[in-house]
Amino acid sequence: MRLPLLLKDIKMKKQASIILLCIPFCLLISLTSNAQITQIIYVKKGATGSGTSWSNAYGELHQALTAAASGSGKKEIWVSQGEYHPTYDLDRTKSFVIPAQTTLFGGFVGDEPSKGSGNWRNIRSILSGDLGAQFYITDNSYHVLTAKDIDNSSGLDGFIITDGNANGVASPSFYNSGGGMLIAGTTGTVSITINNCEFINNAATNYGGGLAIISEGGTITSIITNSYFNGNTAVSGGGASNYKTSGTHLPVFVNCSFSVNLATQGGGALANIGSKPFGLSPGANK
Repeated sequence: MRLPLLLKDIKMKKQASIILLCIPFCLLISLTSNAQITQIIYVKKGATGSGTSWSNAYGELHQALTAAASGSGKKEIWVSQGEYHPTYDLDRTKSFVIPAQTTLFGGFVGDEPSKGSGNWRNIRSILSGDLGAQFYITDNSYHVLTAKDIDNSSGLDGFIITDGNANGVASPSFYNSGGGMLIAGTTGTVSITINNCEFINNAATNYGGGLAIISEGGTITSIITNSYFNGNTAVSGGGASNYKTSGTHLPVFVNCSFSVNLATQGGGALANIGSKPFGLSPGANK
């Protein structure tokens, strides 16, 4: 009398095994279909390609940023050593504008198959606002880099940002703040991470010679790690400035060095107006 029951038990166990085997297979299909493929765009100084590889790289960063802005999904822009300018005319309003879902990586020789050499201070990818006569700052870009109302996470890793001069008017584009880089949230959401960067010899006639983070109604999530702020000047916040009139903004600074920055009114290293940073580790400042 036990035989039919045993056969029934065996059939049930086989069915359970089939179901259990199916679960990881179905999960794999689901994960594969939902995985996002990150597009890599290559930039190598002097190249004449279309950005699909090191051997077919764009010659200028602004070309890669234009391509990234017109695409969808996650993008990485790999930038080889060299000095790059937002423009080669004298239009001071032009800057390197970081699109949504785009992270820029510098410090490449220009033949690496992967990221992570960790030598960005010696293999230098320089972003410079020096547009006209060399060492003549009055014709430099108002901002070397801009990230404004980006609605998805973006980032910057492994760059030297230098020679921005934000001495213009405040409205509508904050041309008097953020000589090195402007991060602004006015109506949208900005989410950006900055790692392994140096802001050096930038200036502003208002906030943030090296970096200005301004919230006027938007939501800003900014994390700055392992970065250096050296020799920048401003009225308020020589190295960096966090300014909030409305919106949500809690900047995070981790393992950053501030050295020989100057402000004429307050905050040689960092000025906070309506905003409180977290994790600041300043160096020597005036």
